[in-house]
Amino acid sequence: MRRNLISGRLIDKAGLTAVIKNKKIQVNYPSGDEIFIAYLKNNFYVLQAKALKNSSSNLEQIDKVPESHNTSKTGNIELWHSRFGHQNAQDLIKMSKHKSVIGLENLKGSLECCDICKVSKLTKKPSKELPERTTSQPLELIHMDVWGPSPIKSKSGISYFLSIIDDYTRKVHVYVMYNKKNVFKYFLQFKAMAERQLNRKIKRIRTDNGMEFISKEFTENLKSSGIKVERTNIYCPEMNGVAERYNRTALEGVRSLLNEGKLPANMWAEALLAFTYLKNRFIHRKTNKTPLELWCGKKPSIRHIKRYGCLAFAYVPKAHRNKLQNRSRPGVFIGYALKTVGYRIWYPDEDKVEETKHVFFNESKIGMDSFPNKNDSTSTVTFMPEQVEEYLTIEEKEPPIQESTSSIEWKRVTKKREKGKTAGRVDVYYYPKPGVRLRSLKEVKNYCDNENINFDPKEFDFSTKRELKNLTVEDLSEESSEEEHSAMVTEIPKSYREAIVSSLKEKWINAMETEISILKDREVWEIVPRPRNKTVIGCRWVYSIKENAEGQILRYKARLVAQGFHQVEGLDYHETFSPVVNFTLVRMFFILLVIRENWIHKHIDIECAYLYGSLNEKLYLEQPEGFQEKPKADYVALLKKSLYGLHQSGRQWFKELDETFISIGFYKYKYTNCVYIYQSTVVILVYVDDLVIFAKNEENMKEVITKIKKKFKLRDLGEVKYLLGTEFEQIDGQVYLHQRKYINKLLKKFDVNICEKVKVPLSVGMNISKSSCPTNVQEKKFMEKFPYRQLIGSLMFLASRTRPDIQFAVTFLSQYCGNPGLNHWKAALQILKYVGSTSDLAIELSKANSNEFIAYTDSNWGACIDDRKSTSGYIIFLGGVPFSWKTTKQKCVALSTMEAEFIAMSETVKELAWLSNIFEECSAINIFIEKPTLFCDNESAICFCKNNIENTRSKHIDIRYHFIRNLYDQKCFDLKSISSKQNIADLFTKCFSNEKFAQLRSYILITMPKKGENC
Repeated sequence: MRRNLISGRLIDKAGLTAVIKNKKIQVNYPSGDEIFIAYLKNNFYVLQAKALKNSSSNLEQIDKVPESHNTSKTGNIELWHSRFGHQNAQDLIKMSKHKSVIGLENLKGSLECCDICKVSKLTKKPSKELPERTTSQPLELIHMDVWGPSPIKSKSGISYFLSIIDDYTRKVHVYVMYNKKNVFKYFLQFKAMAERQLNRKIKRIRTDNGMEFISKEFTENLKSSGIKVERTNIYCPEMNGVAERYNRTALEGVRSLLNEGKLPANMWAEALLAFTYLKNRFIHRKTNKTPLELWCGKKPSIRHIKRYGCLAFAYVPKAHRNKLQNRSRPGVFIGYALKTVGYRIWYPDEDKVEETKHVFFNESKIGMDSFPNKNDSTSTVTFMPEQVEEYLTIEEKEPPIQESTSSIEWKRVTKKREKGKTAGRVDVYYYPKPGVRLRSLKEVKNYCDNENINFDPKEFDFSTKRELKNLTVEDLSEESSEEEHSAMVTEIPKSYREAIVSSLKEKWINAMETEISILKDREVWEIVPRPRNKTVIGCRWVYSIKENAEGQILRYKARLVAQGFHQVEGLDYHETFSPVVNFTLVRMFFILLVIRENWIHKHIDIECAYLYGSLNEKLYLEQPEGFQEKPKADYVALLKKSLYGLHQSGRQWFKELDETFISIGFYKYKYTNCVYIYQSTVVILVYVDDLVIFAKNEENMKEVITKIKKKFKLRDLGEVKYLLGTEFEQIDGQVYLHQRKYINKLLKKFDVNICEKVKVPLSVGMNISKSSCPTNVQEKKFMEKFPYRQLIGSLMFLASRTRPDIQFAVTFLSQYCGNPGLNHWKAALQILKYVGSTSDLAIELSKANSNEFIAYTDSNWGACIDDRKSTSGYIIFLGGVPFSWKTTKQKCVALSTMEAEFIAMSETVKELAWLSNIFEECSAINIFIEKPTLFCDNESAICFCKNNIENTRSKHIDIRYHFIRNLYDQKCFDLKSISSKQNIADLFTKCFSNEKFAQLRSYILITMPKKGENC
């Protein structure tokens, strides 16, 4: 031995364990094998002269400081075999001997038996040798295959992975996916990346005959790129042996890593990415080089490779802790950062994943069971905290590291107000502890009440360090684009503080500067001294990302919003009502003007519309965060124009718009506030700051837009394609109204996968009533985890715009929003699965072939078993196209089918009367509509309406429904009988079998053809 003193701290650094017991210290390998024993003598532990196996080599390593926070840097073949995901041990020795990588020197010994390999990899003996390579350069041949679906979904819902292997280098690129639809997308990503990196073109690809590889778009892309395709024969997977073999190897590796790290099976996607990372840095027996060396031209370093699933201590930045809190937090090492230099650490107590560079590893401790005991008061008296602190002390000199996820212990920091600010007020910042998220002032109050913290909302400025959602693994393949990676890691900021530390910091700052510039140009405020005894309204930044109909990002947007909840009614504001156009009229005017009259149309957005409104009240606003005028930091803004967030802003904006249109020469419809006509050649619909303009020709369109531009700054969005969450799509000359994009967003938001197509929104015989509602605190607490109201609200929006086929089902379930039960939640999910299964259904506007105006009405007598109230429903067609529909629960209990039908008829007639008035005003643009015809399947109700029959059965009917008779007598509508089988309104009052439902739905909706198909 060359040392006469041995450090216990450095023993631990070397990955060895020391047990002090019975006046002796025993030092062991991580495997438990003994190295030496030192006995207590004269207050020192003295090592006996007899050395145990390999003791000298290991003792020499104890005094070496590891380069990258290693807990072991021995030549132990068992450890390196474990670090490399249990790949071939003999190949490891060959890598060390030939110096194939940097950091694997002097590896000796042999691996006699590995239990994890036997459990994870045992197979039948191979029947033939591996095929010889036939390529001589990269990208000459690419092997591709898809594996899945997985029997167990990953934590983020991943079910498939695509493996792409270069034949010459054997470098593997793996892309994990929710479904097979993304195969083509990832192939294009790989193609662009590989051809750019290697300055070569892909010559051939080899795949099986999976639908994802023989699709039209895939095949056409290969043809246009000049790439030859080699496909396997049916039932001959060995013809694509390289990709098939890798899938087997990858799954063996995944099982080995999960077993090694004692991790749950639903972390297989993380393990797959980690194994692929290792595989590309492991020698291939056919080339005797690593795939990464053949691909990049230089040997890879493996000094940073760690044992999978080992205990890891991640550094907590100074900004995220106080001086008494721990400087690191324990987690489990689950992989390597995909776009940065660092590691992926999983925190099981929060089920969160973080990517960070500054980590200390203890490779002798594996899995969640290795975590330090938080309840053990003596647990801090160990080697580990000292070591972590020693290695991470130097990082204090650097700026705080912005991690992808920040979830740390609660911290309450009180900061005094700057000089000149209101006395006694303080800024208080909260940082959430694991498992706790406070997203509103109300949640802070509840937390403070539970923790016995004094809480006064007037003395608190609330902000949180946001916990970002877990990275979904789908787009985090090794070769995913930087832009995609950034989008996955960074959410839309919830506050100014989040925006200035996010990965998209520059984009958000530019967006805020643009907003401030607009506010100054519009002269929205004037900076004045802070007034005494006046309410000063707060403000905050709101961020969003604007997308087009295809989901592509158009711009990053920041908006300054006043905190209107500070306003006092009667003092700071009075009237607040502001109208918007009914979407029924949007559908109606598209049918009348675009389809029937061939008018042109445009979608116009008025930029920062609310800033045009004038204020009648004197309001003061705090200066926006991050943009205070330095010499006047304590001054406030005296508002001269309305601002987003104020109670009266919407009203003031509409008032300004209405006055402008009238001054230009527009005529406003009497029976709706948001429809304007200009000289019988232009019609404008208004929805806040969105204008839909219809014009007879281009000249009329330009004339009106020019007039409006003189007053407002406009953004021309072209023809209407995407309006208020609804898509107007033209395919082969036909116009379809649908919300396919919105449906896909709902499926992702509520984590619903369509494994089997659902044919009806609600099945006949489903037990849905108040009996399924929670009855005690425990049941109600359990149901809080299900976002029932959000789902019903989302489905209601869908039903009101483009999907009348779910109107009854959604309206029926909406009555349980106050106290939903598990059966109600399951029924709501069935509706979502149904619309997901039928997302290609649409309203075909272009089939309007006449000015025929007809309606169908129906009721379901005593349908609700909770209170026996009936259900009313109607649907109205114009030229054969549905444009208005409704389902309602009747407000009183009907005593007969005739009464229920008569009440339903009254709801329909009210809508017809309103629409008839709208149509009457269309004469100003030379459009004339026929008198409406109402179809009803109840002869008693029809006879009662036509003949004024009165008897003991009908006198009790409320007089408000008798206005129908007056309208009928005035010949405002025709009333006709129809059989129940042909009554389309039945769809809005009850459930049906699959066949009957499909038949009724076919009168309303059509399956959209794909572009290029003949309709």
